[in-house]
Parts: sequence; structure tokens; C-alpha cells
Amino acid sequence: MSALEGIRVVDLTEALAGPYCTMILGDLGADVIKIERPGVGDQSRRWGPPFVGSESAYYLSINRNKRSVTIDIKSSEGQTSLLGLLDRADVFVCNVRRLESLREAGLDPEALRARNPRLVYCSITAYGSSGPYAGRGGYDVVAQGEAGLMAVTGAVDGEPARWPVAIADLSSGLWAATAILAALHARERTGRGQLIDQSLLEGQLSWAPVMAAQLLASGRPPQRLGNRHANIVPYEVFRARDRHVIVAVGTEAHWRRFCEAVGLGAGVRDDPRFATNPERLAHRAELAALLQAAFAREDAAHWLERLRAEDVPCGPVNRLDEALDDPQVRHRGMVVAFDHPMGAVRVLGSPVRLSDTPVSYRRRPPLLGEHTEEVLGHGAGRLRPVAADQDGRLGSLPRPPRWRAELALGIGHRGTVVPARTLDVSEAGCAVLATGLRPRVGDEVSLLVAQARLRTQAVVRWTAARDGSARAVGVQVLPDLRDSGWRALVTDLVRSGAAAPIRVDDEAIAAVGRRRGAGESA
Repeated sequence: MSALEGIRVVDLTEALAGPYCTMILGDLGADVIKIERPGVGDQSRRWGPPFVGSESAYYLSINRNKRSVTIDIKSSEGQTSLLGLLDRADVFVCNVRRLESLREAGLDPEALRARNPRLVYCSITAYGSSGPYAGRGGYDVVAQGEAGLMAVTGAVDGEPARWPVAIADLSSGLWAATAILAALHARERTGRGQLIDQSLLEGQLSWAPVMAAQLLASGRPPQRLGNRHANIVPYEVFRARDRHVIVAVGTEAHWRRFCEAVGLGAGVRDDPRFATNPERLAHRAELAALLQAAFAREDAAHWLERLRAEDVPCGPVNRLDEALDDPQVRHRGMVVAFDHPMGAVRVLGSPVRLSDTPVSYRRRPPLLGEHTEEVLGHGAGRLRPVAADQDGRLGSLPRPPRWRAELALGIGHRGTVVPARTLDVSEAGCAVLATGLRPRVGDEVSLLVAQARLRTQAVVRWTAARDGSARAVGVQVLPDLRDSGWRALVTDLVRSGAAAPIRVDDEAIAAVGRRRGAGESA
């Protein structure tokens, strides 16, 4: 069970802040439907190199656990389709900055909340929907500059520096996700959704609570300090003989143990210039020169061992590749891998650790429009179910002709491949019987047929327990991949006589749906 299981999010955002927000919700179990422009898609798909196939690593990093649907929201048909989705959605996340554009499409907050009073409507823009800058466009780097962060970032005597990661976008995405969770909780009491008006500028300003309080209290703007701390000494980076190390001496107890570890002795420890933090702050330059000379005598590993032995907070300055290969990072599983039609994809996972409703990685980042048919079905705006309805019926999912066939194959899920055999097949997918695998509805799996040299991707539509640890799993081959060999495989089975037709009436289909729904592992 996931924390947000049953919550449906319609995501009309691109670039970083909005997709990061909706990925957080998707990781927590929400069904996220990503709306993209036909033939174009999210602009970040092209933000590279590097690419995996035709998809940028940038796009792949923030778009897992989503279904991609292409809709032209400027057309009347597209607007009808999108409104049909929103009528049944719990959350709408949008980064269209001009209210006029939203009104033209019938997507403004007033119109949508009138149609669906339970809808949580989250708008993420550069400056918010009110004030003199409302409607103005902006990107992360602009917000970093305008919020005052760049002015205090960088070398003391250098130029203002942009953070190398998009902190305005990422923090706004985090704040938006937090607000959405709060609004969903409030809806449990009130029965109503609400409007969330999140801006990049405010999200970036939220990084400066201490600096802002100090400025407001003293009237003195903060200055660039490089790697030093404005209020604590020593709390900075030093160069050891081979590489840099970080030292954070936050208390007087730390200071005493630090002096012992570095071999400074009582002479430095009790020197009136350095005995307390206010004195060390007043004599920062003298102390820094003394400490730098000491650290330069030995390699970083020597100092880190001694400092850790004295329980002084410290660490190396790692390159990103070193950080990803760190034993602690590997132990916590912060790098996750997906099988993707474009190739192997590895990205950072979620830092959220929940004991009873953990995050899950159910879907790889989608291809453009990959799920349009699945989500919209044959009628504009009619959302197809991804599992059985609440009463166990399969609903109106079209069923292509099926054949009984026992075909040996492998089924892969989250890095594990187990042998399986088909119970029946169709041009759209198959039902398989496997042991030792428990995928959930909506998870993506790999189908590997050795005799046909076929490997394709499919989505789990239902699961049902069988005898012992065996499990029947119904999968739908991704529409874009059916022509890659799956249809030909089914055709060959039928022509060879290895597959027998299955004819069932509608009531039998419904009965199968009830049995499968009752046994579903979701």
C-alpha cells in the first residue's frame, strides 16, 4: 500500500519545478497523468546532451511514476478531453503563467473548482498570481538572483555565483508538494479542495530565513563568505595534503575535542583569541591561517580518522561520482534503475523513508504520448481504469480476441527475472503464471521470449493469487511496442495451431474481472 494510493494527479507542467513536485507525489503512490503537447512534449526532453536514446537525462531524472498523454489544449477536442480528466482528478498542477490563457482554455481556478469542488488546484509560476510581477516569465537562475542568494554565493572577492543545481525550481517543487499534501488532508475535513499559488521567487527566498532575520535585526546586508560560516568558527573547508576536508565545530565541546584531534594543544585551545566562538569569530583570519598550516601536513584520510575518533563533525569534499558510490548512499538505495525502450536508465531515488507506506518505483519515465490510448480510451475525456473498478468489474476496456497458449517466457520486475508460462495471449498482451514475483497493478514488467528473441515492455493490469506462491498476472504490452515483435509472435502461435481461440460472453468477462479484482495485489 502506498501513502497516496487512489489519488489522481493531472500534471500540466514542464521543465523542473512542476515535474519535480508531481514526481514526489508519484513516488508516494499517486497516479500522475502528465499532459504534453503532441509532437513536442515537455521542453526538458531536449535539454541535453547527455541523452539516453532520444530522451535527455534531465527529463529522465524527474519524470518517473507518470503516464504521458498528448493533448492539444488549444483545440476544442483537446479541451474536452482534459476537462474530462479534471472532472475526476484529485489534484491539478499547472505552470501556465498567464491567467488569460487558462481562461481561454477553461482551465482557470474558478472554472475548474466550480466543475470539481474537491479539486486541489496548484499553480506554480515565477512570481505568483498577484502583485506587480504576476504573469511575468522566469527561470531558476533569475529567481536565484532576484531572491538575493547569488549575491552572497561565491568567493569572497569573486563574482556573484549561481548554484550549480536549480535550487529555486527544486525548492518550489518541494513547497508545492507539501502544500498539496496539506490541502488533501484539509479536504478530508471540509470536503473541498483549494487553490495553491506557489512562486519560484518565494520558494527561493525561503532558503534565507536566518540571513533575512539577521538583516532585519541589524540592518546590515550579509556578505559573501565563500565556504565559511557567518556565525561559527571554524566551520569551513581546509586543504589537506591531498584533498579538501570539511570541519564543523558547532559547540565549545567540539572545539576542545577538535584541538585534541588536530594536535593544537592547550596553547591554541585556551588562547584568549580562540577560547570561545565570539572570540574565534573576531579573529577568524588568524585562526584560519593556523589551521590551514596544520591540515596541510597530512592527507585527508588521516585527519578524518582523527576527527571522527573525537566525534567532531567532518567529511571529505566528494565529487558527485564519489558521492553516488559512497557505501552509505549505496546502502540506502539512492540510485534506482529502470528498463527503458531507449536503453538502461539510472537516476536518483527518493530520500523519503516511510515504514508502512514506502515510496515505490512503479513506472519508468514515459515516452511522449505513450499512455494516450490507455488513459483517454475511445471517447474524449473518458479515463480508462488501470485496475478493476471498485465492484470488481473490468469496466469498458476493449478486449481483443484471445487464444489459449502455453508459451515459456521470462518476466522481469525491478531487476528480478523469473520463469513463467502464458495462460492466454492476445495482440494486446497476455496472462502469465509465475512464482516468486509480486508486481502491483500499474507496475511495468519486461517480457522475454528466448525462442523468438523478443524482449518487450508491458504494464500489469491485474494480478490474482493461485496455488502456493504462484500468481497469475495480466499484462498489456505497451502500445508503441506491439509492432516490435509481439503481434508477430501471437500471429505465429495462432498459425501454427499452438493457440486455441477463447470465446467468452460479457457476463463471463465480468465474472473473471470480479475474481481477479478480489485477488488483486495493489
